[in-house]
Amino acid sequence: MKKTGTYTKTKPLSVEFMAIEDGKISGTVTPYADPVFARKTVFSTYEGIVTGNRIEGTYTTRVGQNGNSFTASWWAVRK
Repeated sequence: MKKTGTYTKTKPLSVEFMAIEDGKISGTVTPYADPVFARKTVFSTYEGIVTGNRIEGTYTTRVGQNGNSFTASWWAVRK
């Protein structure tokens, strides 16, 4: 990562696995080194419900193989 001004330039995350079945979505994000957690590798999973052009659900991120985990909500709308 390249430090630019007061923020760190980051790369987009990539989805490693995704499944959609009966209006439900789930998957994993390719593990990445997170600058917020001193570049430790983080692992993220997500799940949600597809309703029309909107998807909403939760994701869980775990720091390191056996570290703390955090869960939050997310949503996306297709344009």
